[in-house]
Amino acid sequence: GTGKSVLVDGFRDHARRCGWNIEDRFRFTAPTGKAAQLIGGNTLACLAGNAQYSITTDKLRKYWSTVWLLIIDEVFMVGLRDLGIAWTNVLKIIDDYNIDVVLVGDPFQFGPVSDNGVYKSSFYANHASTHARSVFIKQYSKKEGEWGCNRKAGWEFYRTFDPVENPEQGCVIWLDKTKRTEGHHEWNAMMHLLRTFFRETVDGKEVATDDRREKVEWVHTGLAKMVVGTKDRPEAEWQSPLMITPRRQVSTHIGWE
Repeated sequence: GTGKSVLVDGFRDHARRCGWNIEDRFRFTAPTGKAAQLIGGNTLACLAGNAQYSITTDKLRKYWSTVWLLIIDEVFMVGLRDLGIAWTNVLKIIDDYNIDVVLVGDPFQFGPVSDNGVYKSSFYANHASTHARSVFIKQYSKKEGEWGCNRKAGWEFYRTFDPVENPEQGCVIWLDKTKRTEGHHEWNAMMHLLRTFFRETVDGKEVATDDRREKVEWVHTGLAKMVVGTKDRPEAEWQSPLMITPRRQVSTHIGWE
């Protein structure tokens, strides 16, 4: 609810004001059909191919020969392999310096299934988290030698727009104001704790390790009040809501803490 889709719509509105042909010059894409439909676009795989779909050169010419701008929504759900295949296919038709790219997404949401994710390089760089960034780089330098050409192409594509790797080429716009639930202070506070794995409050204060259990219990109690109809169910599992984090490894780690 921070306005990512509104920002994407802004590109389309700006193009209309400038009199540009949106069909020829813009490609609005996303990894899934549902996400693409929400921004009035198409899947990245349909327009540029992926591991399951080999697109023909004729279709690539049809889709990309006149394009100025590529927008990929929910980019953190796109795997490096599919990203590399798509970008390599696009470069068969046009030069990289003739197209601008906008990557849109939430680094806290689920990553791709059965593939390496681009993860949060730009997010970490933007928030000056040197520890997080060192972990990120170490993780990728360890695996990069084992990657195939497609994953390497995807990583190079993403790194091109990383503001740390290329300060003049890439930049990050961080939307941190929730508009959809604006005014729902308790809900926003709970969601921020969940998104940061109970390490930071909504006002940016770090949560001490000793205080995390208290925060978990507070969120659990708050969410239990918001679940409709669970008290009427006889099974014990439905008496309280489940708490789910995007990464099993992270949830286990928090559990041990």
